[in-house]
Amino acid sequence: MGSCNISQFPEWLRTQKEVESLSFSSASISGALPKWFGDMPLSDLDLSHNSVSGSFLNLPSSLIVLELSNNSFSGPLPRDIGDAMPALEELHLSDNLINGSIPASLCKMTRMFHMDLSRNRLSGNLPYCLKDLQEMWILKLASNRLSGVIPESLILSLGDNGLSGKIPNWLGANLAYLGFLNLRNNNFNGSIPSQLCQLSYLQILDLAGNDLTRNIPNCLGNISGMTMSVSAHFFEWTGDKIVQVLNGVELAYTTTLLLLVNMDLSSNKLVGEISEELSALSVLLGLNLSHNHLTGSIPDKVGDLKSLISLDFSSNHLSGTIPQSMSALTSLSHLNLSHNFFSGKIPTGPQLQTLDDPSIYAGNTELCGAPLPNKCPGQPSRAAPMPTSHEERDEDDESDKLMFYLVVMSGYATGLWGVLGVLLFKKQWRPVSGCDQRQNTSGNRRESSQAEDEESSRRVNAM
Repeated sequence: MGSCNISQFPEWLRTQKEVESLSFSSASISGALPKWFGDMPLSDLDLSHNSVSGSFLNLPSSLIVLELSNNSFSGPLPRDIGDAMPALEELHLSDNLINGSIPASLCKMTRMFHMDLSRNRLSGNLPYCLKDLQEMWILKLASNRLSGVIPESLILSLGDNGLSGKIPNWLGANLAYLGFLNLRNNNFNGSIPSQLCQLSYLQILDLAGNDLTRNIPNCLGNISGMTMSVSAHFFEWTGDKIVQVLNGVELAYTTTLLLLVNMDLSSNKLVGEISEELSALSVLLGLNLSHNHLTGSIPDKVGDLKSLISLDFSSNHLSGTIPQSMSALTSLSHLNLSHNFFSGKIPTGPQLQTLDDPSIYAGNTELCGAPLPNKCPGQPSRAAPMPTSHEERDEDDESDKLMFYLVVMSGYATGLWGVLGVLLFKKQWRPVSGCDQRQNTSGNRRESSQAEDEESSRRVNAM
């Protein structure tokens, strides 16, 4: 009856005496477990993603699978929980408000193979007897307040706690099928044990946010789970939530978890060079070595990481040029090489050119080329060429002035000769001199007198 909005446990359930499997996930149920729940012959109970509160009393002793994640259970785990449900094989209590320490009676659940107590408020040390749970292959205790050292038992997820000491060497020898190792944000110190290279099925190695020192083991490049597609038939993680940092952000993975291949060794004190062998991790999606003390250059074969979508080498002491082979990373969507000592020209490529944020290369003062504003030596500028000295600019200014005056003077001369030419050939437009004016006046008088004589003659004849 998952996803049915029923708000509370229906009373008719108490009459069902043969129900073995019961699912009320995401049914908007609130309140405490009813007392009659313990009388039901259940082997499989799923009440996840509700608002069920209270304690863990009134649960059937016949349970094999108990799914109570994403609820509001509070208080400590019952001290006798191992005696109350001895047949339990799967226990899912993540994302609740459970506090206190982990009771040692859990070690009596000898058939347990999947236990998830992550994202609660558990504190104290891990029970040493967990090493006796031989069937255990998934143990998730991330995002609690646990402290102390790791007992010799299978470790899957212990991130975001206060665990300390060295990462045990026996992890690689005893946990052959381990696929996910999360120890991020703890207080582990010492070196990364080379025995981790024996974890052939490892797909996620997350040791970020610790105090790990010394070199990165070269043999990490031999982990089969990161060099080829390995069948992960033993990971039944459907519905589980695993938090990883990829593309520079923290993401929760559930249904796509089996496809995730990630190595995060950031925020430690690792030294030495980046091993060329890491370039063999051909199915790796994310590689984060940022915020360490790494030196040397980026391996020339970094372009062999064909599946890489996120690469972060920022805040180290890396130097040299950025390999041109990086242009072969055609799936890369997140790149951060800032705050190192790289020099030379930034390589170009179809995918690299889409990563045009200058902050990717910030703090590398000797780098040049797009997307940075400083051009490389000999690289032509897209802008119009400008004079390189004050003398050249002055010469250009004088030339412009001379050309301006020549144009103005030629226009003036052309206009002047046009006017003079018209006056030369058009007599009517010429100015009249004093002599010519007197001759014209005398002539006019003679013509006027002749006209008067002719008029007088015509009048006499008429009479």
